[in-house]
Amino acid sequence: MPPETYAEVVDSNRRALAQARLSDPDEHFPYKHAVVTELLAQPGLPMGPGVPEHQGRAGTDGAGDDSRTIEDYMSPGIADASRDYIDAQAAYLEDPSDANQDAYDAARDRLLAARLDHRSNRDGLVVGAAARRAG
Repeated sequence: MPPETYAEVVDSNRRALAQARLSDPDEHFPYKHAVVTELLAQPGLPMGPGVPEHQGRAGTDGAGDDSRTIEDYMSPGIADASRDYIDAQAAYLEDPSDANQDAYDAARDRLLAARLDHRSNRDGLVVGAAARRAG
């Protein structure tokens, strides 16, 4: 029997999209916290444009190298906050209740704070500028 109202169709489609997102292998559920933590345990691990071709950091080897390390992009605080954010997002997709929306919003705020804290501790490094521009 087809849905009777517009609201029923919207709710049915929202549930279908949420389930598809949760089961999509190209999405981030579940968050691979253990993998990220393992990478963070390798200080100086090269990350960024040109890896693994580039070794070292800009100006240190005289080759104009612009690679970065994982510490430039990620911290344990960001990894933990990302895990909590993705878990809250999954809970909200399963059940979009007000309580889950509040938890999702709070997790988003903690992730943002972790990213800002990490950025403030990078001694002026601007990671986005490391990317090469066309032309």
